[in-house]
Amino acid sequence: MRTFGFVNAVKIIREPGSETVLDAWRGAGQPLGNHSCSHLSLTRAPSFEAWQEDVIAGEPVDQGIVAMKANSMQVFAASFRKCC
Repeated sequence: MRTFGFVNAVKIIREPGSETVLDAWRGAGQPLGNHSCSHLSLTRAPSFEAWQEDVIAGEPVDQGIVAMKANSMQVFAASFRKCC
């Protein structure tokens, strides 16, 4: 069974070294997905463009997060509530 982990990239940026958890996740054969950079909800974003920029900022190429590269980011889960 595949279990997706969805990543808010800003947490990796704020907590250097925490990407080792993502390495372990990927090492166990589980995929990672983009959950936007900062968990910005489309309903709370000042504009669609701002929300879209946050989604793109969560992509691994922009963040340089090695653990999230190589076919991991083929899925996206939108944020619906503000929790963090």
